[in-house]
Amino acid sequence: MAYTLEEQETFVRFDALDKQWTIETNYYPHIQKVLKLPEAYKVLNTEEEEGRTIWLNAIMKIGEDFGINVFPKKKRKMTEEQRQELAERMKQARTSLEK
Repeated sequence: MAYTLEEQETFVRFDALDKQWTIETNYYPHIQKVLKLPEAYKVLNTEEEEGRTIWLNAIMKIGEDFGINVFPKKKRKMTEEQRQELAERMKQARTSLEK
């Protein structure tokens, strides 16, 4: 049986001994994020209902290609002028990489 809205939750755990992050979720948007990025997760267990995954437990493959930050980051606030300067610098950087 699919989980009700009150039952839906996501747990992200870090094991300090193994230095490993795990995710357990029955919240469908989080399940979709895990399933759409198989190179970042090793799915250990799933629960299926009518061909649809309604719960999963996975290990996050943290390392060279992927990282995780569970702490909030303050958004950078820029003026339109600063945004334009940054866009110009990025354009120049891309141009220099192409040469």
